[in-house]
Amino acid sequence: MIFDSLDRLSLYAKDFPALKTADVILKEDLLSKEPGSYTTDDSDCRYNIVHYETHVGHKDFEIHQREADLQIMLSGGEIMKAATRDLALQAQGYDADKDIAFVKGETMVSYTARPGFFALFLPGEPHAPGIALTDTAEKAKKVVFKIKV
Repeated sequence: MIFDSLDRLSLYAKDFPALKTADVILKEDLLSKEPGSYTTDDSDCRYNIVHYETHVGHKDFEIHQREADLQIMLSGGEIMKAATRDLALQAQGYDADKDIAFVKGETMVSYTARPGFFALFLPGEPHAPGIALTDTAEKAKKVVFKIKV
């Protein structure tokens, strides 16, 4: 997993070329874009705009096998939790169509996600995004780029 500020995203493009596509898309007005799934000219990069209420309390970790998640808050904030790859070995019920499995486990790292920053979760890295910052759910909007690696 990688956490950093958006102004440094291009530094990671040498290792993940599809980040160049994400960087171009991020120059658009994504905040006013309707929630939904979008494709790009790059077959290794697609994205989802999601508008939701954060979840109060613990969430199960999600794990992907084929794609990395580049998660960027457009408005609001949330806690994103991550665990070690060892936890992924316990995941069950992998849905190949959605490239996702879920698992309960111990949090190793918590990250406060806000606009202007990004989190990149690689395949096999358990992560639990969308957790409320306080005891109250809040509205949030984010873009999640799905990147083949």
